Amino acid sequence: MQVYSLGNTYVKPNGYFPSYVFRYPSKPEHEPYQGEGPKIREEINKGAVLVNYYGHGGGYQWDLVFTNDDIYLLENEGRLPLILSVNLLHCSLRKSGCIRRAIQQS
Repeated sequence: MQVYSLGNTYVKPNGYFPSYVFRYPSKPEHEPYQGEGPKIREEINKGAVLVNYYGHGGGYQWDLVFTNDDIYLLENEGRLPLILSVNLLHCSLRKSGCIRRAIQQS
């Protein structure tokens, strides 16, 4: 997973400490970072500055791992991350209640 390599190459040497959550770790060194919705919430609540999601998505969820319900459980008031959500569908312009709108309104 390139994000792990990028974090170790460019982020850590500049004094930042990235955290990772991989649903399906593909290498042994990724296994300590295996997690789903609760782990994503934990990292956001701790003050994540950047949240990068790349994978399957739908109007109300990221691959059934992080959903609107998870957003409503966040406790990160005043610590808002930049969220990059790269997936096929994260919100329809005509649909209310989608994950993008839930993030914006929470």
